[in-house]
Amino acid sequence: MPHWQQYKGSKYRVLRTIFRCYISTVLTTCMLKFFCVVGELVTPFILQQIIDYLDTYHTEPLQDKIVHGFVILACLGAVKLTTSLVSQRVDMEQHVCGVQSMIGLGSIIYKKSLRLSNSSCKAFTQGKVLNLLQVDCMKAVSYTHLTLPTICSV
Repeated sequence: MPHWQQYKGSKYRVLRTIFRCYISTVLTTCMLKFFCVVGELVTPFILQQIIDYLDTYHTEPLQDKIVHGFVILACLGAVKLTTSLVSQRVDMEQHVCGVQSMIGLGSIIYKKSLRLSNSSCKAFTQGKVLNLLQVDCMKAVSYTHLTLPTICSV
């Protein structure tokens, strides 16, 4: 959590603080997702080049046919490999951002639970409070996994 300590005791609300802490991760993920989309958009054009190559297979000299075919296949392989690797990186970045947010939220909620009054502590056991804490944090992580790809795709 690189920037968490900077905003930890600030006057900002929880969601605003989390947004400020992880804006660089979100922007990086959006940029990587953009490259994934570009790779997916380029693939049909490369496939069209392969179809055109197969249609003109008998009209070009033999040496030019082989080199041109390998170049097209190398481009397709490079684009698909890069798209796959970047897509995996996007998934990892989203997961890391969600887990870091969960840890930050857990820390905030746990510190607030330590400041509960004695009568409030009698109403709920420590285990029940921690269980609610984990459920809320997991909801936040799942929310991050649902919204971050949508934001990046837009």
